[in-house]
Amino acid sequence: MEKTKTKLVSPVEGQTFEQEDFSGKELSGLAFRGCVFQKCSFRGAVLPELSAANCQFLECRFDYARLSEARFEGCVLAGCRFDYASLLWASFLRCKGIGSIFAEAALTGTAFQGGSFSMASFQRCDLRKFVFQGVNLEQADLRECNLRQAAFPECNLRHALLTGADLTEADLTGAEMSGVDFTGAKLKKTKINLEQAALIAQSLGAVVI
Repeated sequence: MEKTKTKLVSPVEGQTFEQEDFSGKELSGLAFRGCVFQKCSFRGAVLPELSAANCQFLECRFDYARLSEARFEGCVLAGCRFDYASLLWASFLRCKGIGSIFAEAALTGTAFQGGSFSMASFQRCDLRKFVFQGVNLEQADLRECNLRQAAFPECNLRHALLTGADLTEADLTGAEMSGVDFTGAKLKKTKINLEQAALIAQSLGAVVI
């Protein structure tokens, strides 16, 4: 892929970009509205305070990018890579990040509200004190995550992978979690209801009667 010669002048509205390479570029404070990005690379790009509303990012790369205080609102982020990215104090509001990868990204202060991140990977992420408000995390990969004091109000965690996750003092009471794999998870002082207690027991091989 050759380096793109496209010049982005904010705000960028209603444009389509295919296989463009913005990797390593400094693109601070950009605003995208109603744009489509197909297989574009922002790998290692510097994108602080990026604003994207009602955009589509399809199979795009943001791995190793710096996206502190970025804001994605009403966006589709299908099959994107955010692994090892810096997403400090970023926000994903009512977005669809189905199948995207956030493994080992820096997510301190990041907000996920509404939308769907089903089949997304957050493996080994530090998600302490996170509040996933109304997020669909069905079949999401949360293995080995630090979820101490995290909360999942109105979330769908069905068939999610929580193998080896630290759920100490987390609050699962507002989540749907049938079929969740809790093998090796730390559940000290985790808040659960009676129905969830039975599901966890079944996940760990017990026979509930």
